[in-house]
Amino acid sequence: MLISIIGTHGIPANYGGFETFAQHLAIACANNDIKVRVVNEKNNPVASLHENIEIVASEFNKSEDPLKFYKDSMDIAVADSDIILVCGVGGARYYSEANKYGIKIITCVDGLEHLRKRYSILQRVVVYFLQGLAAKKSDRVITDSHIGEKYWLKRFPNEKRKIKMISYGTDDCLPFDLSVLEKFELKKDGYFLTIARLVPENNIHEIIGAVKDFIGNKKLVLVGRMENTAYVKDLQEMGGDKVLFLDAIYDKHILDSLRQGCYIYLHGHSVGGTNPSLLEALKAGSACICHDNEFNREVTAGNQLYFDTWDDLSMILNLLEHKNADIDDLKMKASKAVQNYTWDKIYNAYFDLFNRLTKSKNNNAE
Repeated sequence: MLISIIGTHGIPANYGGFETFAQHLAIACANNDIKVRVVNEKNNPVASLHENIEIVASEFNKSEDPLKFYKDSMDIAVADSDIILVCGVGGARYYSEANKYGIKIITCVDGLEHLRKRYSILQRVVVYFLQGLAAKKSDRVITDSHIGEKYWLKRFPNEKRKIKMISYGTDDCLPFDLSVLEKFELKKDGYFLTIARLVPENNIHEIIGAVKDFIGNKKLVLVGRMENTAYVKDLQEMGGDKVLFLDAIYDKHILDSLRQGCYIYLHGHSVGGTNPSLLEALKAGSACICHDNEFNREVTAGNQLYFDTWDDLSMILNLLEHKNADIDDLKMKASKAVQNYTWDKIYNAYFDLFNRLTKSKNNNAE
C-alpha cells in the first residue's frame, strides 16, 4: 500500500497543524510497514525520516502558488498511489484524474477556511466552491472536530456517508527545564504565552491590547513567524516593552518548557477545528483563556475561560491577578480535557480507514 500525503508545506514539520499531523501520520504508517510519499513545497527542507517515507519536492510553494502547488502534487501522487490524502480543499479541482484511475482520495479539511479574515472575498468564494468539489469527488472527507463535522453534514447531506471526524493528537510533554526560561529572562508563572501564526483571525491584536491593559507586571511572550507584513509590523509597534516577540520555534523542548512555565496561555484562534497549539497548551497543564467559539469550547470541554473582545480579555486578566486558586483549578481541568486526544487513537482511526478504502478498491477491481 502506498499513501501519498499532499497539501502541506511539507515535512519535517516547521509550519503549522497540517504539517505536524502529516509528519506524525507518515512516521506511524512507516513504522507499520505502510509506504508513504509526502510532497513538500519547493522550499521546505528535505530530511530522511524513515526508509518507508519518500519525500518529494514540488516545483511550487504552497504559500506563493497554492493551486499550482496542488496541481503539481496531484500529478506526482496519481502516478502510483493507492490512496491520496489531501490536506485542505485546494486540490479538489484536480481530483478527476485520480477518480478516473480508481485511486481513493481522502480530503482532510481544515477549519472553516472560507471565514478566514486574511483571505479576500474572492479567495473565500473560491474556497467555498472547492469545498463543494471536495465533498463530491472525495471518497472520504475528514474533519478534525465535531463542530466542523456538523458544518459539512449540514451543507452536504447527500454526502453523509463520506464525512467522518478524526481529531488531532498530542504528545506527552518533555520535562520542564527552567534554563529555557532563563535564556529568555523569564520567570515561572511570570508571563502570558501565545503560540500562533500572526494573522488577524488569531486575534493577536486583541491579545496584545489586553496585556497592555493588564494591571500587573507580567508581559506577553508571543511565538510566531515574524513575516514581513504590514500586520506583523503593526503588532510590533503596538506591543512595545509589554511583548517579547519570538520568531517561530519548532524545538519541542523549548516549547514545552515555555508552556509549562507560563502563567496563562492566551489562545485567540477564531476559525479552525482541533487546533494543535491549544491541545499542546492543555497537555502542558496550562490555564487557558480562549477566544469564545464552538471549536475552542469543544477542545477544552468548556472548562477554561473565554473572551470575545479586547475588553473581555482585559477584564478577565485583571480579575485573575489575585486569584491563584482559580488558576490552579484551570490547570487541573486543562489536563483532564486533553486526555482523549492521543496520537495512537488517531493513527488507528486512519489505519482502519486506509484498510477499508483499499479493500473497497480491490473489490471494485474484481
